[in-house]
Amino acid sequence: MTFNMLFFTITFKKRTKTLAEYVNEERVDRLREKHIDAVYMHRKF
Repeated sequence: MTFNMLFFTITFKKRTKTLAEYVNEERVDRLREKHIDAVYMHRKF
């Protein structure tokens, strides 16, 4: 995908992810959800 604006050309290239990156992304998502749940449990209303 390419955009031309005011004599600048900006090109976006879709990057392919490796299996390790997918595994790490899933791990980070699970940790984030776990942390959010813990924060809401200790939050005082």
